[in-house]
Amino acid sequence: MLNRRKMLTYSGALGMNMLAGSAAQAQSFEALRFIAGFPPGGTVDTVSRRVAEKLRANGFAKSAVVDNRTGAGGQIAVQFMKTAPADGSTLLLTPMSMLGIYPHIYKKLQYDPFKDLTAVSVGVVIDFGFAVGPLVPSNVTNIAEFWSWCKANPNLCNIGSAGAGSLPHFVSMLIGKAGGIELRHAAYRGTQAAILEMMGGQIAAVSGPIGEFTQHVASGKCRILSCSGAKRSRFSPSTPTLTEQGLKDMVFNEWFGFFCAIWHFSRERFQTECRFECCSHEPRSGGWACRHGA
Repeated sequence: MLNRRKMLTYSGALGMNMLAGSAAQAQSFEALRFIAGFPPGGTVDTVSRRVAEKLRANGFAKSAVVDNRTGAGGQIAVQFMKTAPADGSTLLLTPMSMLGIYPHIYKKLQYDPFKDLTAVSVGVVIDFGFAVGPLVPSNVTNIAEFWSWCKANPNLCNIGSAGAGSLPHFVSMLIGKAGGIELRHAAYRGTQAAILEMMGGQIAAVSGPIGEFTQHVASGKCRILSCSGAKRSRFSPSTPTLTEQGLKDMVFNEWFGFFCAIWHFSRERFQTECRFECCSHEPRSGGWACRHGA
């Protein structure tokens, strides 16, 4: 059974396994392939494309493409890596949930994070937003008011996320539980798909990376009620955190990491890890990271 201690221990072990390093002259690839488990336009896809662009521009690869292999809440992309070349030419960018949570809740998971993957670098760390759409009246502006609306409209308490068993899913369930509300969850092929359903009035709310909501706020059909970080997000500074709204100790974020197929340690692997570390944390990366709340 999954508990918070096990989840943190597992994800912490994976995080500690990621190597840091200074810039190094790494081998150049003829082609790099990035595997993204979620559709174009979302955080995983966007970060993958930006890093691919930088690595190509820096001469690390002559070409770099993103291959979106969606489905099963990101599982299909991770599973694909079992058959990928073990030379660092095929990279997966995935949220921690697929590696640190799914093994505890899915009985027949078709991959083993420790046996099938080699950690390369942390990509981004994101906070989650909890947003509502037109189905929820405009006078609902915070979590407490959302609880009250749910209690008055129990048949409309549907919420979407990018994966059943993902961290955004659990965050939404904890928000509901804190208010004595039973939220009914629906999994979508990416947060953007869920947001579009919410904006169309098909579901009440969505839980996902806060940056995926910001582009829709101006339309008036998406209102962010809370941020899951320890402090307000600089990308949505008017949105209060969960702790500000009385949900004590409810602080959550998630890292997205780059992985390749099992690749035994070598000079080439170390150089590749160094190059990814430098690329992922380059100050100029702030532009695309900002758009997704990283």
